[in-house]
Amino acid sequence: MTGDPELSPRFFEQQNIHKKPVPDRILTDAELDSSPEDVLSSMRDAMVWGRRVFKAAKPGQAQAVDSPVGRLLVSRKPWHPGLSLVYAGHTPAYQLRLHASHFYLDRGAFKREPHSCLQLVCHQQIHPWLTGL
Repeated sequence: MTGDPELSPRFFEQQNIHKKPVPDRILTDAELDSSPEDVLSSMRDAMVWGRRVFKAAKPGQAQAVDSPVGRLLVSRKPWHPGLSLVYAGHTPAYQLRLHASHFYLDRGAFKREPHSCLQLVCHQQIHPWLTGL
């Protein structure tokens, strides 16, 4: 989990978000389209960016396939029911990944290493291909 470096663990304790384990949850299109204010205002979950979904992709168990934009690791659960394709970054990976409707395309260009690069994709090119998986 990341966030403002000024926030201490005491802040989170005061918010009561770590008192009991929060079940894994990925919001669907229908939940967000129907009444996002109602859905989000009633959530007690921590709304903090993290790597939970990224780590759940388990690259060692994924199938490597050649896509129109390069090598792609497809998890055993590439799509989350009811969720459209989500382009995700901020967590560098050596290969593109698809897990739970999240397409991870951050290849770590800032590292300037041989295996890192700036990955650009065209939605019109990759979306139809991915939905065919």
